Amino acid sequence: MEYIETDSTIQNRALKSLFRTTITAGVIFSLLGILNFLGWLARPEQSPYGWLTMIYLLVPGVSLIWAYFNRSKHSRMAHLIVRISGIWIATSLFTFPSTLSQSPVAGLLIVGVFTLGLALFFSSIRFKSEAGPEEEANQNPESDS
Repeated sequence: MEYIETDSTIQNRALKSLFRTTITAGVIFSLLGILNFLGWLARPEQSPYGWLTMIYLLVPGVSLIWAYFNRSKHSRMAHLIVRISGIWIATSLFTFPSTLSQSPVAGLLIVGVFTLGLALFFSSIRFKSEAGPEEEANQNPESDS
């Protein structure tokens, strides 16, 4: 007998995969932001470029980690944050154009990060109509009388 997956099983697996990607990207971006901050502190001239890069990396990193840990309580907000972070990450292709021209390896990394951002964005769009359990209860109040 052949096993046939239901739509809900497929959707649950895709949702788990999205949030695995979310926590992985969040941790990596947060670590890169913290390492960038430590590097900025170690430099004697401390240019504002270090702050901008740190903020650029830390904002999506922290927000993706928040979205992962609050995915059941605030499901719509978590998906919105994943979408915004995906777009934020994808803009790296446009915010670091000099990196693309300096080195083919750095250019490949930037294109990879751009792809990660688009993957987060498009994957989270799939679940935009999902509501959390407390949001469904608020939308469908049942009287106990």
